[in-house]
Amino acid sequence: MVTWSIGSPSAPTAGGTIFGRVLEVRDAHSKGIFGRGSRMVTVGAKLIVPPSTSGGRVTKTSARPKNLTKQGADWTSVVAGEGKDANLIRVESHFMSAAQRKGAVVKFVVFERLKTDLNDTHTLGHALVKVTDIVAHSEEKAKEMRLGIEKKGKPNGELRVAAWSPKPLEPVVPPFVLDFWRPIMVLSLLVSYGVARRLSRMLARGVVVLGAAWFALEVPMLLGAALTAILAVAVPGLNLSVSAVRFVFSFAKKDDRRILQLNLEVEDFALANDPDGKYFHQNFVSASFIDLRVGVDPAFLARRLLAAFQRRVKYDPPPCHKKMAAEDTHCVVSARASDLAAKDHSKLLGDSSDPYAFLLAATPEEAAKATSTHNANFDADTLVQVFKTEYVERNLNPSWNPLTLDLAILRSKFEGGRVAVVAVYDFDIATSDDLIGVAIIPNLLDIVDAQGETTATITKRGKPGGEVSLAFHKTHLDTPAPDVAIAWRPFPSVHDELRNTYRYYEPTRLATVSLELSVDDPCVSFDISAVNDEFNVNNYVRKLAQGKIRQCLGRREPAPNTLTIIVRKVEWHKGAVTDEAISRASAARKKTAVSAVRKLSRTLAPWRRSPRHTTAAKRAPRQVTVTAHLRRQTVHFGSSQVTDGVATGFHAAANINVVDPSAVVKITVKDNYGSLVGQWITTLKMLVLAPENVHGYDVVGTKKRGSFAMSGMMQLRDSDFLVAPEKEAYVDLELVWWYDKHGKTHDQIMHIPKKLTALEQLQQNSAETTLKLGNRRQLANMLRDFPVLFDVQSFELNRVRFHLKALFQGYTTDNSNRAIFLEKLDLRDKLKPRRGEAGCDLYTLVWYMVTATVRPVLSEVSLVDATNQIISGVFTGLFSSSHHKSPLAIDHALEEEDDEEDA
Repeated sequence: MVTWSIGSPSAPTAGGTIFGRVLEVRDAHSKGIFGRGSRMVTVGAKLIVPPSTSGGRVTKTSARPKNLTKQGADWTSVVAGEGKDANLIRVESHFMSAAQRKGAVVKFVVFERLKTDLNDTHTLGHALVKVTDIVAHSEEKAKEMRLGIEKKGKPNGELRVAAWSPKPLEPVVPPFVLDFWRPIMVLSLLVSYGVARRLSRMLARGVVVLGAAWFALEVPMLLGAALTAILAVAVPGLNLSVSAVRFVFSFAKKDDRRILQLNLEVEDFALANDPDGKYFHQNFVSASFIDLRVGVDPAFLARRLLAAFQRRVKYDPPPCHKKMAAEDTHCVVSARASDLAAKDHSKLLGDSSDPYAFLLAATPEEAAKATSTHNANFDADTLVQVFKTEYVERNLNPSWNPLTLDLAILRSKFEGGRVAVVAVYDFDIATSDDLIGVAIIPNLLDIVDAQGETTATITKRGKPGGEVSLAFHKTHLDTPAPDVAIAWRPFPSVHDELRNTYRYYEPTRLATVSLELSVDDPCVSFDISAVNDEFNVNNYVRKLAQGKIRQCLGRREPAPNTLTIIVRKVEWHKGAVTDEAISRASAARKKTAVSAVRKLSRTLAPWRRSPRHTTAAKRAPRQVTVTAHLRRQTVHFGSSQVTDGVATGFHAAANINVVDPSAVVKITVKDNYGSLVGQWITTLKMLVLAPENVHGYDVVGTKKRGSFAMSGMMQLRDSDFLVAPEKEAYVDLELVWWYDKHGKTHDQIMHIPKKLTALEQLQQNSAETTLKLGNRRQLANMLRDFPVLFDVQSFELNRVRFHLKALFQGYTTDNSNRAIFLEKLDLRDKLKPRRGEAGCDLYTLVWYMVTATVRPVLSEVSLVDATNQIISGVFTGLFSSSHHKSPLAIDHALEEEDDEEDA
């Protein structure tokens, strides 16, 4: 038997309770915590009794959001939903000796975590209080203690806490007796072994369950890290990062249909600037939270896909195509207007308008309201749209392009006694479009059946605004619809060929996707590199292209830096350059009324076209000149005589220093009159990624020892990137992009012939982007015919910031965090589909998204802040201390560097 007696040094001390009320944590900085999301702070405490160093169970306060300004949290105020003891910590002190009591301490630990986490993931430090220093027996007598927080031996803030112990810790004699007998000992050991074995199994299962639960809670963080790592490998140079990703698939019922919904949430989205460029702003584009919800009807999508592929195997014309021999299926509408009211007033250009027209279907009540004397705020989006024309610049007597309508669809929109309403608007870029006038056309279907013409006077507030005429001509389909699974191609020129193959092209519509988007704290920062003065937009495009090129190179292969261009010949097809063909085309043009109008215009305003161009249009080219353009570098290959439609004998190969794979190579061919014969463009990365994907024939791409080559007959296109059959021309080219050890670096090339400002670099990037897009009409048709329609339910941007000062600052970066701020931008009304339509096409979505974003920004943003940003940036650029060498000095310096490298 073992006993303890009162008064001995090792006598145990009776247990008690120690209370601590946490008041505030200040100046506790985070070091190395991941992400930039909202953070929560918690304070815990435990009792440490020597000789133990780990201590007992930790009790904690409730979590409070961290104040990033004070770098701490405050528990003095009561939060709704929490009790008054949310900041109270209770520590139980069990039996301990008097010697142990002298060395016992209460350890306060400050924890931190992200708001999305459920457990504390980071420690800001700890503070220690001796048990002997806690002398108060009630909270009223407890004094506030200011404890220093330490982390790894270094101070990290301050903790304010009040501690007390209700019971004094006094020595007592515990009636504790131990008697051990051998049989009981053996039995106890056996029982302990069995219990321990059973507990070990239960513990193992518990560890697995807890590990699975922890993994489930940490999945968003893991997904964010995995997505960031995958994109870093798959798309080098993208520099995209997210801290957490959550997605959930669910089914919802809408109009007796089951909609498959994807809810995607992204935290701390960022497109980072190049870290080697030493930009002031870390991110180019960032957002603290993105919530995207996408919905689609899977049954409808499956039926449309199945029908599309079955149609490709065996074409089954629709019912309207089967009846085309008996009746017409389509009608062609020709719309024009006269004497329209002018909405744009200018002393320099005069009064005019940029009109476009709607044909709408409305009930009699809606039509009466639209044509009333209070129709100044009439909105065409509230009615069912039949068609919409393009806008004509500065014309009060416009004639719009004819439109082809399906008769079955046209009749369906005027069911139920609906009448036709014509609305004419004036197109504006920066502000909302102005209403010119509205008119009602009764019995429109009777006019269509009679293939007649009708004229109506449009009014606004009871005042006439001009006249609108509509002429209808019925026709039938003489060619079937495209015999393809999906009548859409992802390349504008290829898709345009598909549209032109069939007279009445109808796009494939697979599904309508509903979209809901909410973005919190979006920020766009324009910046200039402190290393080489490169604008961050240009740097981002260049790094993205260089990442794709690096994937095609070997580990030790250097990136190409020199482009060699060889021009062999220019050749015309189909006799396009003969005088006979040109005279026939000129005679045909003179017979048309349009040619007469243009001729009269040239007579009245001879300054619009020089005599050189007029002569070139009447004669065949006798001599052509070939020129290559790449960024600010131009190479002339000389001139050559045209013999039998072929021009040869150009200069030898030319070398151009270029490192940026996103740069555009432009080859232009002009005749001896200075007129453009044709042009051909490509990007350097196409030489590496897809050399055959260019306009031309017999195009061959090769790779050898880190150099990339492309050769073939390249098809020339006009200024609108189109090809006329009577002017089809080709240039025989060979391009080789290779590495030259004596070639110039990207920083050296950027300063030739002079350094560009940030705005000039942005203009250069925009000009190259325009060349890459090609013909705008083809691009617009490709986007309009995209197989998916979009139903935008909501589109919100909250707390938007723009850093624009660096764009106008010239050559130096903006070292301030001042930004143009917009509290909220709601585009839901601008992007919603029109009445009676399932959704809007991709072109309409992109167009209205851009215009609907620019207009609210111009109308709601603080003009004072924006003006201060621009003016301060301009003055900073004018008075910058940067000095720039002349082009000759730069070339001379580069030549000296090359000579030193050769030596």
